[in-house]
Amino acid sequence: MELYCAACGGALAGRPSPEARRPAKDPFAGKVIRGARLRKIVAVRPAGVVYRATHRQLRTGLRVEVFTTAFGEQNPAHMRRLFRRASLTGELRSRYVVSLLDLGRQSDCWYIITDFLPSGLRALLERGGRLPVNRALTLAEDMLQGLVAVHGAGAYHGTVTPEGVLLGHEGSARLDHLGTVQRLEELNRLVISAGGMVAGPALYLAPERRGDQQRADIRSDLYSLGATLYEMLSGRAPYTGASAGEVLGKHAAAPLPDLRQARPDVPGEICGFLEWLLAKDPDERPQEPQEALDELRHLAVELSRQKKISPVKGAVTRAQRVRSAVKWTGAWTVVAAALGVMAVIPAVLIYQQRRRKQAIQQEVEARAPRSVLILLEGAAPSPEDPLPPGRAGAIRTLAAYRLAFYPELEVTDPLWAAELTKAGKSPEQVRQATGSRYLLTAVHAPGFERRNWTLTFAGRKRMKPWWVRVRCSVEPDQPDGLSALESALEELLARAAGPLRLDPRRHGLPATGAGDAAWALMAEALRAEREGRLREALERAEQARQQSARAGPFALLAAFYRAADHAREQGEFPAVSGLATDVLPPKMAALGELLEALGAGERSEVERAFGERLAQFPRWARGYFLLGLWRLYAEERPAEALVALRHATDVDPGYMPASRACVELLVRLRPEEVEAFLGDYREKVADKESAFRLRRYAEELLAAQNGNGGE
Repeated sequence: MELYCAACGGALAGRPSPEARRPAKDPFAGKVIRGARLRKIVAVRPAGVVYRATHRQLRTGLRVEVFTTAFGEQNPAHMRRLFRRASLTGELRSRYVVSLLDLGRQSDCWYIITDFLPSGLRALLERGGRLPVNRALTLAEDMLQGLVAVHGAGAYHGTVTPEGVLLGHEGSARLDHLGTVQRLEELNRLVISAGGMVAGPALYLAPERRGDQQRADIRSDLYSLGATLYEMLSGRAPYTGASAGEVLGKHAAAPLPDLRQARPDVPGEICGFLEWLLAKDPDERPQEPQEALDELRHLAVELSRQKKISPVKGAVTRAQRVRSAVKWTGAWTVVAAALGVMAVIPAVLIYQQRRRKQAIQQEVEARAPRSVLILLEGAAPSPEDPLPPGRAGAIRTLAAYRLAFYPELEVTDPLWAAELTKAGKSPEQVRQATGSRYLLTAVHAPGFERRNWTLTFAGRKRMKPWWVRVRCSVEPDQPDGLSALESALEELLARAAGPLRLDPRRHGLPATGAGDAAWALMAEALRAEREGRLREALERAEQARQQSARAGPFALLAAFYRAADHAREQGEFPAVSGLATDVLPPKMAALGELLEALGAGERSEVERAFGERLAQFPRWARGYFLLGLWRLYAEERPAEALVALRHATDVDPGYMPASRACVELLVRLRPEEVEAFLGDYREKVADKESAFRLRRYAEELLAAQNGNGGE
């Protein structure tokens, strides 16, 4: 089975293409096609690359899908079908269908130009899992209205999937990917999205289209829409499997899983509607979208009147409307309404203009990474008030721990920032080099019989500089300064949460009770973990746990190091309990639940934990590292373990435990790919010493394997 990453488009089990990793070298970057300048790659597909573009004269956002001339020459029949199908929808002007603006061919490429919308149904499902019943029915109604427009033009969609449904600014669903024709090899591909979900056209394909796309018609679209609605309500596709072929076989023969087992609050009438859409025989489904749309609207009204779902339009009876109208009759009502409209119109116009400006500003801010850079200034040892490296590492680690309670923020590697600072870079230069959006600085200055700290959280809000500042002092009789710094950090982040619209989890958490020594040991543990020395990291975390009054984060990381080391040595995960995940940041709490599930050894519970928790830390390499170890040692599936471990290295190239595990598996499974992996690693990491150590480790493994083979 081939697995692909939906974020970068690269094959997870193989070597990612350099073009997918380095879009700046893409030959089409900055190219102008029919007045649209290509700005940024938003998706990489097996057939072509999708760009976000800006029209030079109109200054509007567009989406341009580009196919190279070489691809068109190698797949002429596919390109003819694709463009013929796309051209059928060119006359559509429906608010429920993404408009096709242009398509054609230039000397070096083929192109299809459509409207650009930044949000989609797949991203909505990854953020919130299953949707509320009313929200799912509203989106399904919009999609059916889109199919009605497509059917009225004498065409059919192809396959309605969450990836092919975009969301307008007002929240309505719009059908995209019109005219898409998958090649047979594309149907056999499953992808892993950024949130850890498995997706692909096979999850939504009608049974009659198995191996023969020419049999598709509007009833096939209704089947795929039913599969999409099932996923919106349950949080997963109706049929899953280890490969695309297995999924297609279930579509053809397996009974539909009972939706109410996964979602008891869904009314039985909606389950019956889904069974109608997902019938195996096309003749037993609705024969056209209007028939399904009328039935869905009727169901929504009836369920609303029975109070099984929230009220919808049309659920109020005629008698109720008459009684309501009588209450508001009279000349005084007309006069009051006219005066109110005259007073409200200017305010509404001003409000709408302000909202448009805010939406533009929020979109610009949303594109910037919400990462935080931690810097210590004035922290060099001095005779007046020495601050040894262990203390500096402890302060950075404490700040990173406090920031972890804000899920919207990602902490830039403190060690990387420290290296850039030592090289003479200014704070602003370091922030730009790391691509961080916010800057957290801790400025240390010795004072008269006390130590003074100034903490600043700075960034940009609505395109203007913004900052919050807190000062604290450490009295000479205090054994350490971390208790005062921890309180000051809590106050600083609480003041920054409101203006920046952050969502603090477990606000007001009591202090950890850890002193300088415990946090310094934790800093050493994290450094050892990053360099792949898990046993040394375990020793430091255990020492920190013994010195701390409240051992939550220290005990959790010690359990993680013990589980990873034990799995590599013994082939199984040790039992874990009592980690107090309710007082930990969200990512740490998710890691604790995974460790407990792995220690329990129940396969279904482990799969559920991974499925629910990987979405909480898609950019945290520890989750994918644990997934790879579980696949390798507990499930004995080395090929899939390599996929997860390679994904961990893509998420965090400098995370040595995952890189070493990748090398071990490549030496065992594909020794001819080791050199390519080492070359990619050297290009991605900033620390060339780490690349040298990994190469030496790989050479030792290869030499040992060749020696055993020779004997």
